[in-house]
Amino acid sequence: MVVAQEFHVLAVLLFALSPAAWANTFEVTPGSDLQGIFDTLAPGTEVILEDGTYTLTKTLTVTEKNGTEDAPVVIRAADDASPVLQLGPDPETDSYADRVLRIESSNWVEVRGITIQGDQTASTGRESYGGVRIDASSNVSLVDCKVTELPGTGVYLSGDTTGVLIDHTEISRIYEGYGIYAGASDASALTTGLLIQNSLIHDLLGEELQAVMLNHGTSATWLIDNVIYNITHTGVFMGSTEGGEQNRIEGNAIWNLGNNGLGLQGSVLVRNNIIFNTGGSGIATSDPDRNTFTDVVISYNTVVDNDGWAANLQGWDLEEGHILANNALCNPMAYGVYMSKVVPEDTDPDDIPTPGTVTTNYVCGLVDGLDEELGEVIAGGGYADFENVALWDFYPDRESLLIDGADPSGTLYPPEIDFNGIAREGDAPDVGAYEWDCEGNPGWAIQEDFKDFEIVEETLSESVESGCCSDEGKASESGLLLLPLIGLGAGLRRRRERPDPA
Repeated sequence: MVVAQEFHVLAVLLFALSPAAWANTFEVTPGSDLQGIFDTLAPGTEVILEDGTYTLTKTLTVTEKNGTEDAPVVIRAADDASPVLQLGPDPETDSYADRVLRIESSNWVEVRGITIQGDQTASTGRESYGGVRIDASSNVSLVDCKVTELPGTGVYLSGDTTGVLIDHTEISRIYEGYGIYAGASDASALTTGLLIQNSLIHDLLGEELQAVMLNHGTSATWLIDNVIYNITHTGVFMGSTEGGEQNRIEGNAIWNLGNNGLGLQGSVLVRNNIIFNTGGSGIATSDPDRNTFTDVVISYNTVVDNDGWAANLQGWDLEEGHILANNALCNPMAYGVYMSKVVPEDTDPDDIPTPGTVTTNYVCGLVDGLDEELGEVIAGGGYADFENVALWDFYPDRESLLIDGADPSGTLYPPEIDFNGIAREGDAPDVGAYEWDCEGNPGWAIQEDFKDFEIVEETLSESVESGCCSDEGKASESGLLLLPLIGLGAGLRRRRERPDPA
């Protein structure tokens, strides 16, 4: 009998310590005391928001709330619901808080399926509040959310953050802030292990705004399969890792930018991206003078139609590990690729070796600082290398020079898959973001929507409204590689006959 009683007491204690004992489920509607509920959050708690607009007059805060990996704190939309957290003025002061939602000093918190937005003042220029701030927290997730109609930054990571996930989230219509801003410009706040994937960032409407700003001190951060367009300044700025793990930018589609597609100042692996119609360069690198500018690897990307250079490479002289390989860089009659070099006085620039490892880049446009005879650049075929530039289809045409043209060396970081997630051909991969398969583009067609890996069969001529390449004044089926002056004929002589599709 005593044994049985002791066993019963032990079982009760174990249950009390288990996540199931902490868990509560709150089903809420507009008018519910959300902040009161948030103040009670514990591991396993689930707050389920029904349809409607939840008008806030103060920042909704999650402070020092810690879930666990097995029992996270979850704040989510009810099934088939689309709840909105909307910030309005404080009725007593007629002023606005600085943020809609703030998560600080917390761990293992998930926010799913919720729209976070401002009110009609967002576009007036009188207010500056932002969407979500994640401060000094780890393992916080924004999934299937929408962040929109805000005067300030959509998602702001401040303090030291680790393991933040932004997945399948749309950030748009930001009037005076960034899409995503992480860390601090002086590296006083470190961002580690941030993952931004399959998200949609577009229509930042103020002057010189950047879709994703990852400051010095960002490391082990991945941007994978995102769609970024209609940005007034840079698509992605990636700062120094400050000695941390290399970052990655892979499989993204980026276009219609006021300045550069990618601005890189730290160790990063850049592969399988498609970047076009930029007011500046497609990809630009520079040394921030922090003694950490190493291992910038740019391989297997497709960059087309840039007002600046397709690739503008500066700062490669003093550090090691830089690679430019197997990229399709196509700016017909304009600027292809520039490699800056430190040239001592009274020295012929042609006698200065190219810094880093540069090989097998197919280029149309002016080339400065690289050598065709060394195989660093090869004359591309212009727009004729692609299926249909006017419809944003940069898949290789079956006559394309890009097919089987890449250097497969493992030291050049060949990706296992291409932009579509299709396996690369190991011994004879194709140049640029795509791997050709004889049947035309088998994957997602570039459009103003999330990147979807479902097979796309229909054309998108009706959906292409704001692309660079519908310009009638631009050349459409010819390209020019200038080294400094090599004609299109050089490219045509390299063209190989391709078999008809099976």
